[in-house]
Amino acid sequence: MADNLYLVEAQLIPGLETDLLQALEDGSLARGKVYERQMQQALRGAKVDGRTVRWVEACHCASPLAAERQDLDQFFLIQRVRVIDADAPRPDLPGRDLPDTLRDIVAEATRFAPYEPRRP
Repeated sequence: MADNLYLVEAQLIPGLETDLLQALEDGSLARGKVYERQMQQALRGAKVDGRTVRWVEACHCASPLAAERQDLDQFFLIQRVRVIDADAPRPDLPGRDLPDTLRDIVAEATRFAPYEPRRP
C-alpha cells in the first residue's frame, strides 16, 4: 500500500521541550519502529508558528497516523490532520524550524532555572 501524506497541526505539550529535543537529536524517537526514520525526518522539518507545530507526515495506516500516535502523543496534542494530494507540491509551512525553536526554549529555561546547590 502506498504512503498517504498528511499535514499535521499540533501543540507541543509544555514542559516536554527538552525530552523532544533529546529524542530528535539522539534518534530515540520511535526507535525500532517501521516509521522511525520517516517520523524523525518529518519532525526535524517541522515548523513552529506561534504555538502551532506543523509538519508533513507519510503514513500507510488505514486511519491517519494510527501507529505513529503512540509516539506523537508523548509530546504533542494533535489538533488537525489533513490529507495532502500526492500529486500536489508539499505545502510551504510558515514558522521557524522545530529543532531550532526547541533549542531556544531549552536554553532559555536553563538560563532561568532556579539554583540548586550540589549535594555531596
